[in-house]
Amino acid sequence: MDLPLPLSLRKLGLWHGLVWVLRLEGCKTYYLYLAPNPINAILISDSSPKEEYPEATDQLGTLALTLKDIDLRKLVFHPETSIVSLYFSDRRILHLHFSGAHATLLDECGIVEATSCKRLKAKEAYTPPPDRTSAYEWGTITLDELKRKAEDIELSLLREALAKKFEKEFSKTEKKLQKIEEDLKKARNADHYRRLGDLLKINYNQISPRQTSIELQDVFEPDAPKVEIKLLEGRSPKDNVAHYYQLAQKAERGFDTLKKRHEKTAAELAELKERLAKVSDCSLAELKALNDPAEDKPAKKEKPAKSANPDGPYKVYRCISSDGFKIIIGRSANDNDYVTLRLANGNDGWLHVRDYPGSHAIIRSEKGREITPTAWKEAAELCAALSKAPDLAKVDVIYTYKKFVSKPRNAKAGSVLVAGGKNIVVKKDTAKNKAWRESHYSCDFSCN
Repeated sequence: MDLPLPLSLRKLGLWHGLVWVLRLEGCKTYYLYLAPNPINAILISDSSPKEEYPEATDQLGTLALTLKDIDLRKLVFHPETSIVSLYFSDRRILHLHFSGAHATLLDECGIVEATSCKRLKAKEAYTPPPDRTSAYEWGTITLDELKRKAEDIELSLLREALAKKFEKEFSKTEKKLQKIEEDLKKARNADHYRRLGDLLKINYNQISPRQTSIELQDVFEPDAPKVEIKLLEGRSPKDNVAHYYQLAQKAERGFDTLKKRHEKTAAELAELKERLAKVSDCSLAELKALNDPAEDKPAKKEKPAKSANPDGPYKVYRCISSDGFKIIIGRSANDNDYVTLRLANGNDGWLHVRDYPGSHAIIRSEKGREITPTAWKEAAELCAALSKAPDLAKVDVIYTYKKFVSKPRNAKAGSVLVAGGKNIVVKKDTAKNKAWRESHYSCDFSCN
């Protein structure tokens, strides 16, 4: 089935963690299935996976929203690099990498706008992957065959991963149980340790710091048998006596605690053994449940009561634009994370100065009302004034909507990934903007 281009990309996701599924819409809805190694197949169908349609990750959802309502003009498969390229009417290109199931969005100049591939970085020129022609042979497949193969591969990969995970946990728990049993054995010897301490105390003058052990008669037994006592090398007689008394005290205190820990760890080990036995026989649904059992999920924490200052330790400015839109802006990197990731909603406006460190600003969206050019400009001037750009310089400010802004994993505070965005040029005038802030200050904390 050929695709009647142009079409619009509506959804993008990974099916069974392996197969790209693109929902394309025009006069009719089409689904493009891209199955990487080891299936190596492409399928264009008007059949949807329906209830199994993949949930898009934050990254994929952002890419799909960025390209929404932009015509898809051309679709090209590159077997030499295992990539399918989607060319859009605004000259942007979306590369879907079969190897590793990564997506990369390029602007019209070939610069990476957004990517889920660790090898690539945003705002840098795109570097294609190496030639893989010799490694892959591509073909076609029916939807039912694709579903069965994808399920089989996901089942195999999940089974292997779970077996490895449970074996590692089993080995770790087994060692933990052995250590507890050793401690329990010592804990049962409290009277023995105290008796050894008493014997050392009685024979105090016979102990030399150079000795590693000493043989003494156990006067507490009827026949007074000889007993060998290990000593701390290089330590004084006083230290050795104290050592055995401490062992006795520790054993007495820890016995009940160790007994409870032993019971709990033994139960954990039995459960892991049961899970490990199930791995080879479970269905895909059962393996997924086994991988993420409900009882392992931590209980939800109760939300703390709101304090008088809803921002807590964060420092933010709140202003009202000349035409009534609420503007919230952070100061430090942590404040920016708070404003962008915790206060902002998807349809709120979002701004940040290009090429300079500075503040994130959001403009609260209002139902039935578009954010005005005045609000965008005043928020941009706020960002410029609170940035590290030179005073009285013309500054580029990127503006978009919060739904196109995401936080990369393990990124430092204040760092975000912006998919798309437009540019507005404003002048940084610190003194003028300070006066504007004071005259447009808002104490309305309900805008959280």
